[in-house]
Amino acid sequence: MGDFAFARIRLLVAREAIVLILFMAISAMTLNVFMQTRSLEEGSPAFGLSAMLNGTAERPYVYRQLLPTVANFAAGLVPEKDQDAFVKYHLDKYHLKQQYFGRAKHANPGPEFWTPDYAIKFHVVYLIDFLSLLGLAYLLRMLVGTVVAGSEAPILAVAAPIMFLLLLPLSFLHGNFFYDFPELFFLSGLLLTALKGRYYWWILLLPLAVSNKESNILVPLLYLPVLYAGFRNADRRGRAGLALSLAIAGALSAALYLYIKSGFAGNPGQTTIWQLQENIAFWTTLQNYFLWHDFYAPLIPFPRGLNLLFVAVLLLLVSISWRSLIKPIRWLFLTSLAISTPLWLFYCHTDEMRNLSFTFIPLFLICTASLQKIFLASASLPQR
Repeated sequence: MGDFAFARIRLLVAREAIVLILFMAISAMTLNVFMQTRSLEEGSPAFGLSAMLNGTAERPYVYRQLLPTVANFAAGLVPEKDQDAFVKYHLDKYHLKQQYFGRAKHANPGPEFWTPDYAIKFHVVYLIDFLSLLGLAYLLRMLVGTVVAGSEAPILAVAAPIMFLLLLPLSFLHGNFFYDFPELFFLSGLLLTALKGRYYWWILLLPLAVSNKESNILVPLLYLPVLYAGFRNADRRGRAGLALSLAIAGALSAALYLYIKSGFAGNPGQTTIWQLQENIAFWTTLQNYFLWHDFYAPLIPFPRGLNLLFVAVLLLLVSISWRSLIKPIRWLFLTSLAISTPLWLFYCHTDEMRNLSFTFIPLFLICTASLQKIFLASASLPQR
């Protein structure tokens, strides 16, 4: 029994070590592509890192206060007189300034100054983005284990998050900001806790998600199919816990949402940026359904936006597993489309795919279920 237990522990440690290395590698690679493409938008007076940190950014960007608040707090832990030495001794050796600062493919022309205080905050935001991607990979792994059944699920639970992060740079064309990775982390965490019936986590996660990006105030509506299924399947005590947790989380999030909006009401800009006319002109032009972009490396084209080839692949994957999916996941995907599509058309810039982020996690789960069916069908074919 002792040898058997030791063998299991050894296998478990080896598996988790490999998974950690793989998840860290793909998270770092994805972050590196993001930083080379956008960096932290330094130099922009509208939404650059410096403007976000000091609260002078334009609305609605300035509402996304979670990471600036954490970065300002972290920098404040180092006394001002010690910051220069702290940066030289602890941070300069990682060369983030030489690698990324002002060097992104879509760098902004405005000036931004690399002071010791700013350097600490830059590194903090960078590290939070990496941890968000790493945490996202683990949350996606748990989501696959929760939604996808079968003996292949443990393998898919590792492979599918890697594929998701590998393809995430396809959304980096327009915008993509440092708060987008934490948003996906929170969306995954909120969905996982809802599926598992651990609604008390919403009291913490939902206000954090809203402080990271104000549109997450819509998450209870987005996840209504899952919440409704949980309510129907719960006993009396479970239903009371669900209702109480959502009420507290909703109240805290609404209060935080209003507090942030009122605090920056005098900033330039506007709450939303109306872009429907430009989007209609863009999407009624046929050639815009056949666009390509070198997201990963110069000269190497990948489908951009709603490239019809990419859309056809996604539709095929959705069709493969649609009927076999549990009803809450099907309704979750439809709900995400119903919420995201109007917001995208009205307020987003042409094929700015990152603003369909509400659909990313449901679509990921559907595609993973389809991949399971594909692998099973392939395994049953005669081998040559």
